[in-house]
Amino acid sequence: MKQITREKAALVFFIGLALFGLVCVLTYIVLFGHSLNATASSIDDATGNLEGYTALVYEGVAEEDDDDATQAQTPEQEAANLNPVMRTVAPLNDRALYRYRMYESETASTSDDEVTASDVADSDESAEDQQKATVFGVMCSYRDKNAAVIEVDVTNSRAYNEITIVRANGKTFGFISLDRVSAVPHYLDKRVAEYEELNTDLIVAVVSDLSLLSNYDGVDIVISTKNEDIASSGVVMGSTFVNDAAQIGQVGTILVSPSRSVSAKDVTSL
Repeated sequence: MKQITREKAALVFFIGLALFGLVCVLTYIVLFGHSLNATASSIDDATGNLEGYTALVYEGVAEEDDDDATQAQTPEQEAANLNPVMRTVAPLNDRALYRYRMYESETASTSDDEVTASDVADSDESAEDQQKATVFGVMCSYRDKNAAVIEVDVTNSRAYNEITIVRANGKTFGFISLDRVSAVPHYLDKRVAEYEELNTDLIVAVVSDLSLLSNYDGVDIVISTKNEDIASSGVVMGSTFVNDAAQIGQVGTILVSPSRSVSAKDVTSL
């Protein structure tokens, strides 16, 4: 009788230990799962194999010491906001790649003329400039790694006031613009419902300030055009991936893997 009791106690202890281990594993996945996915994406990026990935690429617009004041804009940006025109948001096309290759071919041409010291200095400066990250250069880099590429407009606060859907790697991305005028809960709910009705796979919101709304329910990715002091790798808030703008002179990127895990980084040079 005592032996049976001990066996039952051992069985209960074993079951309890197994359940505790399962809870630990699930907790680890919840807390660190995003970090693991981000690491996997970084490895694929470093090895140049981004087949099935989609890269969202956008210009760095945040100032280093950004605050609640209105962010300074160039005359071109102000004109775009006063007279907004929908930009075509689409994966990098073959024509654009062709122009890029032609540009590389032309700059790579050599001459038999004598090269002076000033020519060498100019060449060094040109090479340094070519190393600086540009939106177009980063887009081409991801394209070379077999990723689909979408350029996101973060300079025009009204760029996505109309339904804008982009298809990439069999997924559809719907874009929303939110500023101090449009950032009200019922407006966001309406836009999200529109995209859900169209069976959009991922919804991306470009906001002028993350604090404009208390939550972004229904949105998969939020990009703030303000410096929110968020790590360049982004953060997950609930079910929403949040990232702020890259600094001026840098290029912001967000990678969406085939399994829809999201990671981000700011590119400073090519």
